[in-house]
Amino acid sequence: VSYEIREKWFGVKAAAIRAVGVEKKHLRVHSFAMPFIACVPTAFLVNGKPDGYLVVYQTPSDDYHTARYNFRFKRSEPLTEQEVAFDRFQLEADFHLLANSANNYLIDREKQRASNYTGIEGFATQDACVTESMGAICDRSEEHLGVTDAFIMAVRRFLIRAARELQAGKDAPGIITAENQNELSEINSYERTVPLDAAWD
Repeated sequence: VSYEIREKWFGVKAAAIRAVGVEKKHLRVHSFAMPFIACVPTAFLVNGKPDGYLVVYQTPSDDYHTARYNFRFKRSEPLTEQEVAFDRFQLEADFHLLANSANNYLIDREKQRASNYTGIEGFATQDACVTESMGAICDRSEEHLGVTDAFIMAVRRFLIRAARELQAGKDAPGIITAENQNELSEINSYERTVPLDAAWD
């Protein structure tokens, strides 16, 4: 797997690229849009266009807590009941996670041995386990990032630079001040198999 990173006017885009045979490659493209929006590929192309994706807003509630909102959509047709249920089965009636730190995220060790690497059901719950187990404020001075963390590193650099430029009086990236700036088609995520020489954006 190789990774390509591109900075954009709104944030950062990244592609995970895997060879498929000798003539094709598989692209998995993610976008990060300022100030806290992640676009995750969850659907394939329909008529040459990404058929929707998962948009995740992770907004600070205070210095120690974050609220997460998932928006899943498709362009070609409404979401099915099964697709909606895929996200909702992880939640209590008050939208807190059923599986959480208090119940050890309901990790199933037998399932972990046999069929599910994490032993935890649901991507949102898996994400919560990884992020919450680091603690409310994580000391990253001892962190060891690798090749697969290229997107994380790029987003962190982008955010740090944006904060410094904002302190210096510059506009934050991603701000739209005129109607003709509203070119949002670049903000997308998708997954597809293409010829080896095909470009991505």
